[in-house]
Amino acid sequence: MLSPVFATNVTVRCGDPSPPPGEYSTIAAALAALSPEGPHTVTVDGLCREQVLIHDRRNLTLTGIDTSAAVEWFTNPVVDIKRSHSIIVFGLQISEASGVSVRPQLARAIYSSDVSFRMCRFVHGGGGVVAGIAAQVMVYNSTFDDLSGVALVASDGGSLSAPGVTVRHSGRAAFADRNSNIWITAPFLAEDISGTAIATNSGIVRITSPNATPAIIRRADLGILVNLRGEVRILAPVTVADSRTNGVFIPGDGLLLVSPPGSLKVTGSVQNGIDVVAGGSILLYNSDISANGGHGVALERGANAEVINSRISGNLGSGIVVSHLSVLELTNSTVTANPGKDLVCNTDSHAYGDSAGVGKMACPGFSARSGPKPKPVDPED
Repeated sequence: MLSPVFATNVTVRCGDPSPPPGEYSTIAAALAALSPEGPHTVTVDGLCREQVLIHDRRNLTLTGIDTSAAVEWFTNPVVDIKRSHSIIVFGLQISEASGVSVRPQLARAIYSSDVSFRMCRFVHGGGGVVAGIAAQVMVYNSTFDDLSGVALVASDGGSLSAPGVTVRHSGRAAFADRNSNIWITAPFLAEDISGTAIATNSGIVRITSPNATPAIIRRADLGILVNLRGEVRILAPVTVADSRTNGVFIPGDGLLLVSPPGSLKVTGSVQNGIDVVAGGSILLYNSDISANGGHGVALERGANAEVINSRISGNLGSGIVVSHLSVLELTNSTVTANPGKDLVCNTDSHAYGDSAGVGKMACPGFSARSGPKPKPVDPED
């Protein structure tokens, strides 16, 4: 048996049954020849039909020699990173093998840190990248296409950052599960999504931008879902357009925060622009909720909303509806040109603040007093 090689660069010629001396025909063979400690660089040429297992390794870079470099396999996950640190996957296409009956997860990291997928293409699979148990993963300037599941997942305490990501023709774009977080940095595009574009389930999603570049969600079934004490923080210009149901839905004590320098535009939804129910909360700053098929903002069953410097206009229902023990506070906002009433409040709801920018009102008991404000459920920083 050969001794493992320390600190070296090797080349894999996938599909070549007789590679030159010092080169390999599979990624697995190259990794077997390298020590667990790097730094190592494995350069991939061609299409590798294999599952890539990166377990118990440090300081490894797996890079494509050009845009034709690819990995495909039949089973979950195609690329599996476990108990490893400082792993870079660069410039590879990662996909399912043709003819699979069950579409595999394309990449997963668990019990790992400083893992990054850079300028990769994830196509034709059950899901994209999972940052699982206690993993720290970055997906940088990468694209996702034709996934039946979710492109970006953080779960079980995992953390995933996603600068410059594009997701098309997939089930979901991003999902933060329990005690996990996803940090999206614009530019970000999610379009033609069959399910919910961005969702949380007791997790946190942040959307930021270093230079006011927008994040765009369009043609999803539902644009943003914040559920079960989850939280979405918008600190960038975000547009949610042409959703097939609601643009934003917040049930179950979820929280949506739009705060400087962020803004939110919700337009073209078939149903409500924003629907908040069952203890959900929103803080809208510098937002534009317009031209939706239902109400602009609907607050139901104990929902809370603070709307600041925003515009709710041209929705086919009412502008803002406050009902069933819900609370609204308005500050310096325009609520006009909605075919129904611009502000509607049930007698068991509460509306406060500044009504100077409101057109047609049916809100008995509207008060100038300051009302309660939504707060983060799990504040950080």
